[in-house]
Amino acid sequence: MKSIKDRSSLLLILLPIWLVAVFGVFKAEWVSLNFLPTVMFNAAEKDAVTSRPIDRLALKAESLIPPGSKVFFFDPYPWDSPQGGFYAGRLRYQLYQREMKVISPADEFDYRSMGPGDFAAFIWPDGIQPIEKDLAALAGMEELYSQVDARGRQSVYRVVGAGR
Repeated sequence: MKSIKDRSSLLLILLPIWLVAVFGVFKAEWVSLNFLPTVMFNAAEKDAVTSRPIDRLALKAESLIPPGSKVFFFDPYPWDSPQGGFYAGRLRYQLYQREMKVISPADEFDYRSMGPGDFAAFIWPDGIQPIEKDLAALAGMEELYSQVDARGRQSVYRVVGAGR
């Protein structure tokens, strides 16, 4: 019986010491509680903190482009660059039920390969000049979605008919 009391008193002595010692480990979690109201209640702040431009484009494209459709994605980066393939991979993941053709800057592209009912998705990081307006006029596309912010431009188009 005495050994149980000794253990209990030892635990009561060690518990406050342990709490002080682990406070440093949980300091980051404690500080993050300050951001909780922002993330929970302010949708614009939450989106800015948690979303990358490609994530917003992928989710919006998924809602606008029906399964079974053909999607042309104009990747702003060549495959051999450090960023190459990341955007295409993220969009491919979200649009897995759609046929996707990725066009990188090094590829030759004939806009006549796009037919009515096809879709085009663009993402242009800040500093890259978009060609989408010229292509939209040539291929006869209508804009379904466009978002411009400090991190670039994302847009989705539908081919409706022959352009110029």
